[in-house]
Amino acid sequence: MKRQSLLIDTNLLILLVVGSHSVDRVANHRRLEGFAAKDFHRLADILSAAQKLIVTPNILTETSNLLGSPKNPFDAPLFQMLSEIVRNAEVLEEIYIPSAEIAEMPQFPYLGLTDSGILSLKERNVVILTRDMRLASECWSIGLDVLPFELAGAQA
Repeated sequence: MKRQSLLIDTNLLILLVVGSHSVDRVANHRRLEGFAAKDFHRLADILSAAQKLIVTPNILTETSNLLGSPKNPFDAPLFQMLSEIVRNAEVLEEIYIPSAEIAEMPQFPYLGLTDSGILSLKERNVVILTRDMRLASECWSIGLDVLPFELAGAQA
């Protein structure tokens, strides 16, 4: 049985993209410090149990900016993988929240656009999958369901 939709934050989306391209690159990607191949496999297991994978345009933009350079031949395959993931409408749903609406949120000055945008999804019945404990704490404080990545292996 599939669990409800999971919103994946930027760091975990980078892990998904890099690991989907080559699990061997996980340990060496500059934005994946502290992650190993086993983390990619755990993430893949968690996501396979989700009904849908949710992202926002801000999460996708941050992911694209942090993956590397599409002009670099070593990074280009990562952008191809990101493209494949984004175009898979059966698995991924992108939810747009206007930036002006996000900027009015009280959390915006200290969380920024992407994380505040995640908080704005409270009424969407999604679970937030994150490794960012500051974001998780803010989600919990407003009643959003959170699945901390470090604890997810036991629940997946």
